[in-house]
Amino acid sequence: MKYNIESETDLEKALNEARNGDTIDGQGLPLTIKNEYYVINRNLKLINLNFTYIQNIDKTQDNNISLFTVREGAGIEMDRCLVTGDSNYLDCFVKTHNARYLIADNCKLYFSRYSAIWLAKCNYSLITNSKFLLESPFSYGYGIWQGGRGDAKNNQLTVKDCSFYDCRHAIAGSYHTNHIHIEDNDFYDTTQQVLDRHAGDYNNNNAQGVGGGNYTVIGNTFHGTGHRSVDVQIPLDNYEVRVENNVFPRKFGENMKFESIAGISNESNVNHPQIIIGTNYYTQ
Repeated sequence: MKYNIESETDLEKALNEARNGDTIDGQGLPLTIKNEYYVINRNLKLINLNFTYIQNIDKTQDNNISLFTVREGAGIEMDRCLVTGDSNYLDCFVKTHNARYLIADNCKLYFSRYSAIWLAKCNYSLITNSKFLLESPFSYGYGIWQGGRGDAKNNQLTVKDCSFYDCRHAIAGSYHTNHIHIEDNDFYDTTQQVLDRHAGDYNNNNAQGVGGGNYTVIGNTFHGTGHRSVDVQIPLDNYEVRVENNVFPRKFGENMKFESIAGISNESNVNHPQIIIGTNYYTQ
């Protein structure tokens, strides 16, 4: 079933009534959302949304505001959605909690305080042909954050054919054994390293040096020269980091950082079987 919405009331009604597989169609109509945020606990498709989010209540009343929160076992598909937020109040456009999947195509997500998309335990995420514009340093500034809880593992994130502007990190992740594939994207100026993955330790999950599952960076173009393009840790177990066929803006040896218990290296001196540097291209 498809629900055509023209107001906040229509949206709330559709989210309450929709069943697995139903579609909510914003019809491209501009719609202002004031002080509301919604929980999704079914498999739904959101299309043609054109939302502007306005929050005029005290942010201290709720330190974790997401426009859409996808709960346990549910999934969401977003297609042709434009959402403009408020960097002072709205933490995320979409946040997952033990979700089955998140698929976003041809979306534009502008101005959130923490991250545009926050993947906390999402089994499968595919984000394509989308544009992310934040306001770092005025916001926390993650375009996409893949971060789990203590037992998060084997979640898969693919980001392809997207563009990122004015982020702190365009894509960032935690030390959990999740997998990230980044291909054919355009990354513009950031206030810190463009791609970042935090580190943990095999035993206590907080020491620097190791972290995460497979991490592939293939065919991307990095335009900003101010910060490193890739800054990740040696992955856990038998996983690997692979970086190839990208265009980097700085001189060879200045674009990547790999940290392990043994020390820090870059693309010019890495010597670790889990770090694979293929052919890349440098504009300087």
